[in-house]
Amino acid sequence: MILKIAFWWLNSNFINVMHHIYFINLSTTNQKITKLNIEMKELETYGDEILRKAISDLFSGKYEALEVIKLRDIYKEIENSLDTCYHISDMILNIAFKQS
Repeated sequence: MILKIAFWWLNSNFINVMHHIYFINLSTTNQKITKLNIEMKELETYGDEILRKAISDLFSGKYEALEVIKLRDIYKEIENSLDTCYHISDMILNIAFKQS
């Protein structure tokens, strides 16, 4: 279940980054790009919460050791991807402000 939520969250962040790129190409106002960046940060923060819950669940004793190691690595990579989406969003915002 946690993996499905994490993948959905990653997809949401990716779509948000694509919106940023689209809006920058349309010369959208910095206000709109700033709003999207704030939304991206909220998604990233929620992703952090999901990761903490998932890791807590992993170490609850319900899983075999090998499964714990595999899932932990997957969760960490998903979290890294969410962080990267936010950093891209932030870079786009910085570029938009520099171009205005």
